[in-house]
Amino acid sequence: MTKSICLLSLTLAFASFTALAADAPDFTLHEWGTFTSVSGSDGVLLPGLQTEEEPLPTFIHSHEGMEPYAPKGWMRPLQNVTIKMETPVIYFYTSQPFEAHVRVGFNGGSISQWFPARSGGETPPPVPKIATFGSPGGEIDFAKGYNGSIEWNVQVQPPSDADGAAVFKPGATPTWLYPRQTDSALLRTKGGEAEKFLFYRGVGNFSLPVKFALLDDGTLHIQNDSKAAIPAMLIFNHPRYGDEVSFELLDPLKAGETRTVKITVPVTSTNWQHEVYAAMRGALVQAGLFPKEADAMLQTWWNSYFERPGLRMFWIVPENFTRAVLPLTVEPSPREQIRVLVGRSELLTPAFEQDLLKQFAQGEQNPLRNDRFVSAYEARVNALKIGK
Repeated sequence: MTKSICLLSLTLAFASFTALAADAPDFTLHEWGTFTSVSGSDGVLLPGLQTEEEPLPTFIHSHEGMEPYAPKGWMRPLQNVTIKMETPVIYFYTSQPFEAHVRVGFNGGSISQWFPARSGGETPPPVPKIATFGSPGGEIDFAKGYNGSIEWNVQVQPPSDADGAAVFKPGATPTWLYPRQTDSALLRTKGGEAEKFLFYRGVGNFSLPVKFALLDDGTLHIQNDSKAAIPAMLIFNHPRYGDEVSFELLDPLKAGETRTVKITVPVTSTNWQHEVYAAMRGALVQAGLFPKEADAMLQTWWNSYFERPGLRMFWIVPENFTRAVLPLTVEPSPREQIRVLVGRSELLTPAFEQDLLKQFAQGEQNPLRNDRFVSAYEARVNALKIGK
C-alpha cells in the first residue's frame, strides 16, 4: 500500500511538473549595446561624458533634468561621468503571447533614459524647484558611487503584419528606426506604449576590464585585467574626415594577457566602409547576435563609430563583466539569453594631447569647444598641465 502511494505521488508530481513546463512560454532573449569611454595616452579614463552624442526622440522617458532634448542634453549637474552606456536594446523572440517582468540593474551608474514606460526603478536625488531656469540642483557625483535600475512589465506578442502601425511614433529618428529591423516580438505596456525592443541608456563611473595606453612611437599597449577573455577587438584609425583610414581585427585577448600593437598608418581607400562593416558584423555574429541584430547595431551607430575622426578600439565585452555591471533578471526565464555589449574606447595619442594643449590655450577660439568629447579633453589638458 505504501509503495503504491509513493508511486502515485511521484506520478502526480511528474504530471504537475510537465503541466508547468507546458505552460511556460518558449522564448529567446537577445541584447546589444555600447559602453563608451575616452582614455588619455596613459590609459586613465577621462570624465565629462555626460553630453549627448546621438539625439534621442522626444518621446523617450527620462529622469528629471536628464531629458535628451534639453540644451546639451542635461539640465541636472552630473559629475565624474567616465562611461556612457549607449543604446542597449533587449529583444524577445517567440511564437506565443505571454507577460514578462524585466529588471536591469546598473552597478556604477544611472539608467537615465528609457522606452517604453517603466514599472519601477531607481529614484535619483530630486531637482529643487528653483524659479531661475537652468539653476543647479540635484547633482550626482558618480565618483562617489551610484547604483541604478529599471523594471518593465510588458505583454510579449509574436511579430505580425500589424506591428508597423503599432510602433509608429511621430518624431522617430533614423537611429531609433534601425533597431526595429529584426524579427523580434512586439512589446506592449499596460499604458499602451509599444515597440519591438526595450531601450535604455545611462551614464556612470566604473573600471573597465581592459586598459589601453599609447606610447610616443605609435604603439598601443593593451592589458586585459579581467578573468575572462576579450573575444574580439577591432582597432580603427581615422585621423581626419575623408578616405584615409586603417583598421585591424585582432585575435582574442586571453584573461590577464598583455599585448603590444603597432598602430597602422592610415591609407586612402574607397572601399573601407564595406570592409569595416563586414569585419565588425562578423565579430558581432560570432559573439551570438543574429545577423539582422548585427546590422541594426552597426547601422544605428555607423556615423558615430566610423565616420567621425579619431583613434578608437572596439571590443566585445566579456559576458561575466556584462552580468556584473548590468545584472538582468527576466520572469519567466528565457530558453536562451545572449547579451553582446561592445566597448568603444576613444584613445588619445601623445601627439593629439600636445595639440589639445595648444587648442585649449586659445580660450574662446578653441576649435574643439563644441566637440562631443570637449569635457573629457579639458580634463586631460588639466592633468597634463599639473604633470608639467
